[in-house]
Amino acid sequence: TLRSEIARLETELASVHSSKEADETTLRSEIARLETELASVRSAAEASKETDETTLRSEVSRLETELASVHSSKETDETTLRSEIARLETELASVHSSKEADETTLRSEVARLETELA
Repeated sequence: TLRSEIARLETELASVHSSKEADETTLRSEIARLETELASVRSAAEASKETDETTLRSEVSRLETELASVHSSKETDETTLRSEIARLETELASVHSSKEADETTLRSEVARLETELA
């Protein structure tokens, strides 16, 4: 009958409304959970970014220090090499001078002996 059909439809409508409200509650809960998770992920990403930036700054600082050390070592090595070159040039000049003095002495000795023989 019409009244029983109306009652059935009203019951079905109430069930649909109840189901819709339950679905909305479930969806709101899921949305809240996802928003919380998103906030957590954003927070972790920000912390990770800051950690990464700190790590990168530290690595840049370490490399800059190492580069300065290499430059300093290179300058020290260049200074040492220049000193060694100057020392060797002085020694070479001394050897040349000594060789010339020896040659002069020998020539004088040869001339003296030739004179003595003559």
